[in-house]
Amino acid sequence: MLHLKQADVPRWPFGKLAVFATPDTALRHMCDHILTRPEAHYWSLLIPAYDNWVEAENDDALYRFARALWSSRPPASAAQELYEGYGNVIVQAIGEAILHGWYWVEEEVDGLCYRGMGTTGVYVIWRENTVQTAMVLGYAAPPGEHPTPTRSRRKDPLPRQHTWRYRGARLRQEEASFPLVKNDLAETTYHTFKKSARRLRKEYKNACHTGQVGDFGSRLGSLLGGVPDFQTWQELRSRRQPAPAPAENPALQSPHRPLNNHAVVHRYN
Repeated sequence: MLHLKQADVPRWPFGKLAVFATPDTALRHMCDHILTRPEAHYWSLLIPAYDNWVEAENDDALYRFARALWSSRPPASAAQELYEGYGNVIVQAIGEAILHGWYWVEEEVDGLCYRGMGTTGVYVIWRENTVQTAMVLGYAAPPGEHPTPTRSRRKDPLPRQHTWRYRGARLRQEEASFPLVKNDLAETTYHTFKKSARRLRKEYKNACHTGQVGDFGSRLGSLLGGVPDFQTWQELRSRRQPAPAPAENPALQSPHRPLNNHAVVHRYN
């Protein structure tokens, strides 16, 4: 159903990135993140076409739309437009993670895995050539103890919808209905970024503590010193710098696959 995109990410030295490996993988992550509340409330602000197809504040509407994606007659145009918007936000987040140094590298059985975040608070996990997942980290509902298999998606398209309070993740009382969204888009986006950045710092420290981060991928740049304040965050969002010289950027280099002469990168909390 979906036509997957291959994206050029600024300063990424390993060629184009596929925004998910298969259409089913893309659909699963769309359901688990952009259509699962409370996270969906923020994706509706990040994806311009979101409100054209579904109401982020309406749990029933989100469920019906997600279920339709797995039906025999899915809403192809709507799915493609939301996927394109999701992909654009992902590419932006990876580019900012590299630019600001807000990422780290973990060495897994299948190869190196990159984890980083952009100024929107969107956290991405990707490999050299494929995006694996992307979420608004501060509001992503965790998977249940027994994640729903793909074959059950028609019956249970949003398996994370009721796990927000699982493992101690809780909304404040004033966010009980859905996460606080102010009229000012910049303030709302910063609120999301700040909450995600704090959680990302914990994710990184845990990865370091458990030995998942190698020496070649252990720097997270400015986020290690604390979450930027609103003014600094605004300045970071406006930055559009050319790729630094390879000699100054060990962050994307690995002992297994050194960068070529076009190299680049940075890291983050």
